[in-house]
Amino acid sequence: MSNYLGGDSWVAVGDDANWERGFENGIWGLKPQIEHHWKRLKSGDLVLFYCKAPVKGFVGAGIIRSKFRQTEPYWKEELKDGRVIWPFRFEFDVTHLIPLAKWQQLAISNRPYNTAILAGISPIKNPSTALKVLEALQFTKVKAAHPEKEIAATVFEIGKIQRMIVESNVAVDGDYLDVVWKRTIRSVPTFAFSIKTGKDIEPSIRPLKHAFDLWNSRPFLITSESSVPETGIIIEGPYHEFSENLKILTVPQVNDLYASKKKYFDLEERYGLR
Repeated sequence: MSNYLGGDSWVAVGDDANWERGFENGIWGLKPQIEHHWKRLKSGDLVLFYCKAPVKGFVGAGIIRSKFRQTEPYWKEELKDGRVIWPFRFEFDVTHLIPLAKWQQLAISNRPYNTAILAGISPIKNPSTALKVLEALQFTKVKAAHPEKEIAATVFEIGKIQRMIVESNVAVDGDYLDVVWKRTIRSVPTFAFSIKTGKDIEPSIRPLKHAFDLWNSRPFLITSESSVPETGIIIEGPYHEFSENLKILTVPQVNDLYASKKKYFDLEERYGLR
């Protein structure tokens, strides 16, 4: 949790429709009346996402990357009125997020924390309060422990760099996908990932086939280099009709992809392009 102590902490407040739009590109906006808060925002600050309707609770968290002024409508109210209502905007990376379908049952109530919930955004005066909310949201984050969990966390991070909505342990037809990437918070998974570095790979292929059949997701199996021959035998057997759709990546390839993506991301951030 100490990674979040480097900057200030904030609560951003909106309804589910505007959060859904905000998560699509990692952007939030503020009205001119609270420009003074916008001026204080800086890269690395923590922001907690609070949904005011129809649920009332924290639904996720992120890290602020940049801020900018906008003259083009973005949210539904702005598009309807043909004018910008929230011109003072900031870009954020999602670090924690409860799946939209579970907001009603899993949103974190503010009652134990008594944080000021004001329109737009407001500062959290006590850093320990923000950390307590993050602790309550830990179940929404991939935890690295077992090697397969570590690679799942890497895939999770790549998805965030790609500006995708990322979820872990997603149920599909009685099985579970390790990680999925979605274009929007309500959409079905565009990319589906199963991770298996040891033997008995077939149970990890099965949910990918389900995701492909149900959602037309692009399926990826991540495995060790030594397991690639076994994988080839399996997909040419009972999964032969699915073999041309399944993409196989090795752990080193995923790590190389992350390193390249992260380097490019850091360069963009350094030069003010994010």
